[in-house]
Amino acid sequence: MMRETFKPMPSSDREAVERYIERAMEQLDTAYRELSSADQLRSIMDAIQRFRRVVAEFQDAINKVQPYATTDTEAAKLAVKLGMIAYAIQLVQQRLAEIQAA
Repeated sequence: MMRETFKPMPSSDREAVERYIERAMEQLDTAYRELSSADQLRSIMDAIQRFRRVVAEFQDAINKVQPYATTDTEAAKLAVKLGMIAYAIQLVQQRLAEIQAA
């Protein structure tokens, strides 16, 4: 019965998502800082490129974690961290919208 309820996330997927989370947080933080001092077109373009890379990989990370999030505690922790990434993505999106409106 335990075998049916506990479905561990493959370690290769877990490691890939952990690397993504670390990179994503760094890239989103850098992008937000670049946008906060966005007086040059170059910094805005750099921030947009960072943002696009993070967003492009986000769904893949979710797809790796989602099947295991309810059965594997490590996957559940990664799901929470991905929630933080989603929030950071929203913050950068808001800042981009502010710049575009200006």
